Amino acid sequence: MKTLYLVEGRGLRIKRDGPSVLVIQKDSAARRVPIKEIGQVVVLGNVELQAGVLTLLGAWGVPVLFASMDGAAQSFALPLKSPPGWKARRQRELASSKEYRDKLLTWLEANRAQAELHVLKRLFGKSLDGLIDTGQRRQLYRQRVKNPLEGRRARQVLSLLRGFLRETVATAVLQSGLDPHVGFLRPSEEHALVHELAYALEPFVELQALRFLRLATSHGLFGPLGRLCRPGLRHLVHGFENRREFLQGKAEELCLQLCEFLRSPHEG
Repeated sequence: MKTLYLVEGRGLRIKRDGPSVLVIQKDSAARRVPIKEIGQVVVLGNVELQAGVLTLLGAWGVPVLFASMDGAAQSFALPLKSPPGWKARRQRELASSKEYRDKLLTWLEANRAQAELHVLKRLFGKSLDGLIDTGQRRQLYRQRVKNPLEGRRARQVLSLLRGFLRETVATAVLQSGLDPHVGFLRPSEEHALVHELAYALEPFVELQALRFLRLATSHGLFGPLGRLCRPGLRHLVHGFENRREFLQGKAEELCLQLCEFLRSPHEG
């Protein structure tokens, strides 16, 4: 299944046509996309979208990300109904357990650390071999990855990439039978589990953001006001789609590990 990107402009309108989504754009032939071919939807900017389209997507469990063109404002549409089965029930049972939350926090931080180390190795290669100490790793990651991503342009890019990542995680969560709305660390937060798992994978999109920014000036990826232009947005989306299979696999691994966490006390 694929991601359907809908970007404002040229009179774009989205309608429901039976079990399909109909994409209508000025001066172009209408395009019909069967719902069974859509894995997730990204809506960027002001797009005319019929309510029936959202109903169809919700019925098929397709997550939808809504974002402004600069990524500053984002919202999610996910199915409200909790998935059936023991996994979602066990999530709700353990959400209030401090002991369980502590274990999961340790697990998430360990996965986050692995992702950060992966990024540093991609940036520095063999010169990183002697960097085993956790404190050194965190300091280097802050200096070489986090600090360069604090500017205005970087925030735009990173905000969009984080949104794409969360939607990828949401797809994996829904497919695994977990409840995306039931988290362990911040249970009151909307889509809590999605945010928690995305936190562990965030370094991978931070690496993409760094690489994008290195090319931004020479390739004209920002407009005169410092905002992403359409070629820049296409470049960003293309880069993420090239990594989506990898990120989807990582998200699915986290979901499988979490299911093992849930199963252990259930069986013991």
